[in-house]
Amino acid sequence: MLATACALLTGCAWFAPPPPPAYAGPDVVTRLDHFVGSPLSGPRAVPGVHAGAAAATAPDSEAAGEPWLTAQVQVIACERIPEDWLTPASTAATLVAAPHAPVPLRAVAELTRGARFGVIDDRATFDAQLEGGDRHRELMHTTSLVLPGVTTCFELVSRAPTDVALDGTLLRPTAAVQITRSADTPEQDEDARDEPAARPVDVTLLVSVPQTVPQTVPNNALDDADEQPAHRTLRHEFALWQPELEQLPALLVIALPSPFAPANDQAGDVLVALIELSPSSAAAPDLERRLARVRADLGEHAQRLAAGPGGRGPLPEVVRAVEALLLPEKRRFGLVYLAHETGAPLAADVALTGGDHALEQLCTAFLSVWEAGRWEDDDPETRPIDLLGAALDRTAYRMLAGARSAGTLSPALHSVLLRHAGEVGQHAALVEELIADRPSPVVLRSRLVDQNLAFLEDHSPAARVRAYDWLAQRDLAPPHYDPLAPADERLAALRAAAERDGATP
Repeated sequence: MLATACALLTGCAWFAPPPPPAYAGPDVVTRLDHFVGSPLSGPRAVPGVHAGAAAATAPDSEAAGEPWLTAQVQVIACERIPEDWLTPASTAATLVAAPHAPVPLRAVAELTRGARFGVIDDRATFDAQLEGGDRHRELMHTTSLVLPGVTTCFELVSRAPTDVALDGTLLRPTAAVQITRSADTPEQDEDARDEPAARPVDVTLLVSVPQTVPQTVPNNALDDADEQPAHRTLRHEFALWQPELEQLPALLVIALPSPFAPANDQAGDVLVALIELSPSSAAAPDLERRLARVRADLGEHAQRLAAGPGGRGPLPEVVRAVEALLLPEKRRFGLVYLAHETGAPLAADVALTGGDHALEQLCTAFLSVWEAGRWEDDDPETRPIDLLGAALDRTAYRMLAGARSAGTLSPALHSVLLRHAGEVGQHAALVEELIADRPSPVVLRSRLVDQNLAFLEDHSPAARVRAYDWLAQRDLAPPHYDPLAPADERLAALRAAAERDGATP
């Protein structure tokens, strides 16, 4: 009996299944990039500066005493994560966009469906949520700087192409985390005016996968297109997340179903990105090396932008967005997309905030500018898309100023105008005067700064407060100036600021 039992046990052990192979995850290449602009706009030329000098526009020191941010991003492929962990993208994302698609703004995510976002307390919380023991693998662990106005992109690209486009382009699935820090500081309550405000941080998830789409040849931009045989192309989708960060350092987590086609049954089912944002002072040991990398990337993009596209006309998808402004049911989506793509922040806020009547007014006014060609310029260093964005924002200023003068401006749009123009927005005639000669965005911003500085000497306390708040949000307010202080103290602060800047008090 004993011998029989031993034989049975030995036989069971002999025929026991082998242990599962180690988890490999997808085969990807990792990339780090930096460019001036937002994820939606892509790399942009620095206004008013020769494209070849774009790298030199990166800050050389801490701005306004606020340290730069360091982003450490770790991406892990794993088999699964808890279903109730983090917040679904449908709730957390503030904007889902698919550039170059027939409907650029999406109410429901497609490629980023299933993604989740969250802010966690510590690394131990993150490690505890990764199930499966050793059934996960690190794909990326990279650290870089996040500078105001510059997008830092952490990208994973499939090493092997999964499809080929009609023109022979190899199509590779892509997943990227893009971190952008606003160049402007946020609005503050009156009680917190003396405290420095942190610039907001946007985190954008980009997913690109090959998809089958019909080959279309439009008969008319506003008519349906004739369908031709389908072909494969790379489709992109952005999910914008604006996390509420109460303090730094902060730990952010993004999880999404893996967009990479499995080469075998071990390909990663879920990608999890751990993002650690922390202050980075000028004394940081790797600061110069990281800053040099940022400048190198900006310089490379500047050279590409200087070469320019083959033609001077706007991109086809921009033309389609302009034509969508004629259709009431597509007007808002078209305007939001157009404003983001061309860099027109005021028009973007009007599109998101304004009612149907205001939207119709802005679209009608801009279409007349478009059809008359009054957005064009002979400056060879300015891209047509940037000229178009400047014209769109000037049209928005003109429309809001006209409504303000007529007494028909809604409170919501009045707030939008004040946010972008400060105390200048209270004076319709002044707004019209500042945009009368079609200034560039750089010139218009300079004029707004000068006018708001002048309003710091206004007799009205409300006017001084609005002007000061607008300047303070952009780190341009005179030091030690208090808009509600006695007149002699205000004048002393202004004189001190003028002497510091080498101007006449």
